[in-house]
Amino acid sequence: LTFSRPPVSCPMVPAGRLLLLAGVALAHWKPSQRHIVANQTDASVALKGDENVRTGIFVFAAPFSGSTAMLQLLMSAGVQTQCRNLKWECEEFRAYDDPHMPVMKKLEVVAGNWDLGMGKDHALLFHKVGIPNAWTLGAEDSSFKHILEKRPLPEAFTKHGINEIDAHVILLWQPHCLHNYLSSHGARPDKEYIEFHQTFLNAERVLRERGMDVTVVNFGDLIFKPDHVNQQLAHIPNLPKLDFDFVPTLGKDIFVENEFKAQGSIADYAIHVKQHEAAKHYNAELGTCLDAMTNPVQKLESELARMSS
Repeated sequence: LTFSRPPVSCPMVPAGRLLLLAGVALAHWKPSQRHIVANQTDASVALKGDENVRTGIFVFAAPFSGSTAMLQLLMSAGVQTQCRNLKWECEEFRAYDDPHMPVMKKLEVVAGNWDLGMGKDHALLFHKVGIPNAWTLGAEDSSFKHILEKRPLPEAFTKHGINEIDAHVILLWQPHCLHNYLSSHGARPDKEYIEFHQTFLNAERVLRERGMDVTVVNFGDLIFKPDHVNQQLAHIPNLPKLDFDFVPTLGKDIFVENEFKAQGSIADYAIHVKQHEAAKHYNAELGTCLDAMTNPVQKLESELARMSS
């Protein structure tokens, strides 16, 4: 895989406000009591016989932290992405005329980039990148909040008989040593890692308390433990086995306008990483970097690694 830089950065909450805002939103946010936790060991059971429900996947990841690799893997399993929006990296928010447009309009925009007539066997990827912050969880124009609270869907969905989205959250985090050596964005200051990781830990706890299905995935496992990642995500309905040898087809899976930065398969990229300097600073078995536990970043990543194991 090779990577390029984006023309526009992903919208972010100003540093220093992220943890406070997220904590306030998480403390007050509650999904509808109608939500049923989807932790079945046999994913085929979850949506059996219910043609009005579709599987919806929300991936949260810090910018430049492996979300494109996760997108490619979900694509390999037949998940419908937003690549038909012809925007950079298939990111859904780039297709919005206004980032604060009404949520029903946002949902109409994303629906227009899927073939909703394909049937319920194809999961829908609603969100590819971003931090689960206060806006994501609490704002009335957040499609994530709208879906989790089981609010009515626009006609773009209902005309296909889709009245409800069964939401599944993937929290994708990246160990700092892998990011520092591999990301086209370059190294981050420790303060950023701490803010991102703490926000993910808070989101995981509160979403589970509210009955949501949440899976914490370590980017390092995409490289060193692909079978483990498949096991982690096997419970999501309508998500077949991920293919780490999959390469997107131009004109079918991705388009020139997407400026898709990944070239080749995840398996090919893994070979490169294992020979890279980054591998010398990472313990693949533990899922953490080799820093001392006195490093506050390392402490948080050890907790995330435990959740990902």
